[in-house]
Amino acid sequence: ETETFEAFVDRVAHQLMPVPDHLRRLYDNVQRSRFEQVFVLCSMPPRHGKTTSLALAVAWRIVLDPGPNDSAGWSAQAHRLLAA
Repeated sequence: ETETFEAFVDRVAHQLMPVPDHLRRLYDNVQRSRFEQVFVLCSMPPRHGKTTSLALAVAWRIVLDPGPNDSAGWSAQAHRLLAA
């Protein structure tokens, strides 16, 4: 069974648990991103956990989907999104 994003955060950064209410939707969207393309606009004041959560999300995805072409694939996708 695949480890959920929330379980990953609990394992590697237990001090950030439980998930604060204001980050719940972000965590849910990160979890969805494992199975579908997700576009999210996240607007919160500074120091509310956005960067930390997304850094952990990238780490979680790399752990789940390791491979020699991951960074190239992510980079190409980022370039396509920026060009749109």
